[in-house]
Amino acid sequence: MDDFSGFLDESLFPKPKEYTTDDFDPRLHRERMGHEDHGGFIPSSGYRRRYGEYFTWWRSLEATERDALRDAARAARTLEQIATDNEAEARELENAAVPPRVASLIISGGFSMNGAIEAATSFVGESGMLVLSGAAGCGKTFAAGWLVHREIRNQAELSELNDSECWVPRQRPRYQFVTTARLSRMSQYDEKTVDALESVPLLIIDDVGAEYADAKGYFASMFDALINARYANQLRTVLTTNLTGRQFKERYGERIADRIREAGRFVELDSASLRGKS
Repeated sequence: MDDFSGFLDESLFPKPKEYTTDDFDPRLHRERMGHEDHGGFIPSSGYRRRYGEYFTWWRSLEATERDALRDAARAARTLEQIATDNEAEARELENAAVPPRVASLIISGGFSMNGAIEAATSFVGESGMLVLSGAAGCGKTFAAGWLVHREIRNQAELSELNDSECWVPRQRPRYQFVTTARLSRMSQYDEKTVDALESVPLLIIDDVGAEYADAKGYFASMFDALINARYANQLRTVLTTNLTGRQFKERYGERIADRIREAGRFVELDSASLRGKS
């Protein structure tokens, strides 16, 4: 009996014959069919009958059959937990503003190792700056998004478990993904947003060089201040760009180029385009 009760207590309910899992959940039966006595619920006669039938069926099984049922039920619960974790990670990627196409590929695992991923992998655990430079479609944006996902996983391992065994973040976001198009539309007077970008532990700035080069140099000034603030605080910063090293220096100036050279590295990728490939 202990073996059977323990099996039920684990919330692992295989379905024998025409029964459903709810037929063997004591909690549900106490709520739906039981009656209250001295502050507790007493199982109904209907529940006790069904429980007895199920136990009789359970005892009729060979040990190997019981083990197989346990394994199948645990595997189903594991798959359900994986799906739950994936949903949680997808929400975190969305909150961090990682592009949906990139987030979908990350969650599905539909990618292969290339130069961009190798550069991102080598940056895990490091401080400072990383610039991923390459032609459109070489995987640099995906690699940057992958770094955010890696940080989400790291935070999940450090987080407390709640009652449903799903991890929840313990602190404010530690990662943010932003495009230069969004940065160029941002007001310098939006102190809350600017401070957040200057202080978030991991910042991804995507598509550097694709922004509109305004005549007054507003973006260049804001970009310089942002990079300088993160450099001063030794915060992890990843840039993706189609510009070569020479073009990057010509566009943004010697000071930013020096900051990157001192605090990290500029990686020029030569991988062929990944777009359109399965």
